[in-house]
Amino acid sequence: MRYALPDLSLRELLRTLLAATACLILGCADHPTAQDGGEPLASYLRVALTFTRDLAGTRFDAQGHFVRYRTAEREPVAALLGLPQQIDRTQPIDTCRWVDGAGTIERALQTISRVELLDAGRLVVKGPEEATLLHPWHYPELTPFVTGVVYGVEEGRALALGGGARYEVVSEGGEEITPFVAQATAPQAFPSLIVAPYRVGSDLELSWSAPRQEETEPLQLTLTWSARGAREVRCRVRDRGAFHIPAALVPTGMEPTRGANAEMTAIRVRRAPLAGSGELEIGLREVLPLPLAE
Repeated sequence: MRYALPDLSLRELLRTLLAATACLILGCADHPTAQDGGEPLASYLRVALTFTRDLAGTRFDAQGHFVRYRTAEREPVAALLGLPQQIDRTQPIDTCRWVDGAGTIERALQTISRVELLDAGRLVVKGPEEATLLHPWHYPELTPFVTGVVYGVEEGRALALGGGARYEVVSEGGEEITPFVAQATAPQAFPSLIVAPYRVGSDLELSWSAPRQEETEPLQLTLTWSARGAREVRCRVRDRGAFHIPAALVPTGMEPTRGANAEMTAIRVRRAPLAGSGELEIGLREVLPLPLAE
């Protein structure tokens, strides 16, 4: 079985797990002992369906998280589970921020006391033409304070993309998650992102196809590069067809001779309620290499 994380690339997932392992082995996190008495608990329910388009084609990924955690630990929990979008939704519109992924993970490891990933029973996702199961996958034991299962789609069980089509998630429920049905409509189309060749020291100019109908959710833009370790600039912008990332936020060392490996990602999403306090998210994610001016 392959568990796919739409919010994280495989490289980022491995980096997360390696960072967790290093902290546990070297003792870099003076980890608190979980205490049940008096600490308020919160729950977070999310199923995300993501269609990713890149130079290799279009693929489907899915993930399900049914999380119980300490109320004060929401952001560290989202970071550790690979859900940066949940943190970024507090970011003001039409702004960008620099993110050190490794540093965020280290801080999360030092903060989190206990996270429970709950079993939602049999989980089925229905598309416009077919359906597929999401299977439970045990979270790696590298982080002993995170226990339980996450849900992912098996390889070869992808759903077809229908722009504007309705998708449905049905759960039979588990011991701690009641049965639910949630429906959401996919965005009409991928952003069709266009990235102008980047010249070091200038703003990074971006354009895309604005939606025919106004989207209620902002477009999420991410610049990722790995010339000196993986770093990101994350932007949350109005879905109107154009934006520029200020030069001050774009890293130096992007010249081709320095071996920079950079790419741009744009995600257009729609959301719908799931089991009351949770949400079903459908995203169209586009990934392009960042062209560099000669």
